[in-house]
Amino acid sequence: MTDQSVLQVSGARLAAVPQVAESARAASAALGVDLLDDAVAARVLAEHRRLKDSGGWHDELGAVLVVGGLVGALILKGSLGSTPLEAGQVAGFAAACAAVPLGLLVWVLGSRSGSRKQQAAERFAAYGTLLRLAREAGVPVDAPVGWAPAPEAGAQPGAVTPGADASGLPVLPARLITQDHALWRTAAEIGSRHGVDYLDEQAVRTVLGAQKRAVGRIQLQAGLITLGLLLAAGAAWIGTTLHAPAGGSGHGSTGTAFFTVAGGFGVLTLLFAVQLVRGIGAWRGSGTKDRARGYLELLEAAHRAGLRMSVPSWLDTGGISKNWS
Repeated sequence: MTDQSVLQVSGARLAAVPQVAESARAASAALGVDLLDDAVAARVLAEHRRLKDSGGWHDELGAVLVVGGLVGALILKGSLGSTPLEAGQVAGFAAACAAVPLGLLVWVLGSRSGSRKQQAAERFAAYGTLLRLAREAGVPVDAPVGWAPAPEAGAQPGAVTPGADASGLPVLPARLITQDHALWRTAAEIGSRHGVDYLDEQAVRTVLGAQKRAVGRIQLQAGLITLGLLLAAGAAWIGTTLHAPAGGSGHGSTGTAFFTVAGGFGVLTLLFAVQLVRGIGAWRGSGTKDRARGYLELLEAAHRAGLRMSVPSWLDTGGISKNWS
């Protein structure tokens, strides 16, 4: 295997193969990179190696901060009813409250990191496709380190359970589709309805990548709305508890501050709701939802033909794959 720091073949040699040049143009349009440029290709490989094993801790840390902050605030809230207030009580309560937005920030940053990792994986898989096409055309090159080639053309459809490719997306190898004439016709018919060539693996990656990112954003925004409502309600409840009733004792200024915090969370929740509506509208209006649904339809046909792939929830948003038989 060629050393990881060295490209397997120069872009000039790849560009000399017509099929490779055509695939590279499609990848450039879909992914925004010129994979025939050696400097760009080297960055793509380096970026994928750097990010492929990263991530995974943002969600956990964010959840710990949010849940811990809420629980801590509820526990410390009782001590605020004492008179007089102590500096340690106020500081502890403030730290618990601050942990909640900090956890949200970590969550958002983790989501962005995941998007960069997915994009790097898609570009890496596209470069691997160029090398595969070059090898099929007779150019002697190795596959990039970590790239898993599609099953060989001689594989029997009934005996194959394809998995996700190097991009981490459930791309059904085109060579397996073309082995079954009925499945090939189904792919062509579905593709004509949605304006996508589902035999073009790079086009499929583009569709699936857009679907995964769109659904991920929608789920994140929905989660933020739920959390915002909980925080607003919690802050309002604490404010009501601390606010002194008429003629009674209490901490009126502290209670008022919590009402202000509740209002702030309410405004943020409204902004998240607006972003959610816009995100759903863009998902539908751009055609991403319909193109992904078309590919899900093809996967169902492939499932009946014996090609059974694992379908992620972000692709099958309606859960219909559970009823495939």
